[in-house]
Amino acid sequence: AFGWVGYQLFMTGYNAKTEPHALEVFIAQRILHLAIPIEARNVLNPIPLRPDLIKESLAPIGKNVNPRVPDLRFTAMPTRGEGDPAEDKESWKLVHFIRHLPQLTPEELDQMQTLTPKTKNDLEEESAFSQFLQGDDAAAARTDSGHNH
Repeated sequence: AFGWVGYQLFMTGYNAKTEPHALEVFIAQRILHLAIPIEARNVLNPIPLRPDLIKESLAPIGKNVNPRVPDLRFTAMPTRGEGDPAEDKESWKLVHFIRHLPQLTPEELDQMQTLTPKTKNDLEEESAFSQFLQGDDAAAARTDSGHNH
């Protein structure tokens, strides 16, 4: 089994864009389970879920996401914060929001996009695209600059 997994990883590499094999998912879930201390696994969310909480959680989801989020596999990103987890109310709200993502409405998605910070390049591309739609054909060339095709 380990030889097969090793071969599969060698052939596909670590890439967040490809769907992992069921065995890779199973192994990753077991390792994740072992990596989280039992007292952290058993902590209940101290923030009660209420309808307005999802709207409240939209605002912190886009904070500090500039530049765009990278592939976080195998990074040194900590699994939990310091101090009393019950006091980390923003993170607990995000837990509710993340669990809500499969039921995200188009309106919520639009709101998230307005709250996500934009890079200078994003703003320039939007401006060039808008100019192109208004009839400025030279703007189309500016949107392609810096992109590899």
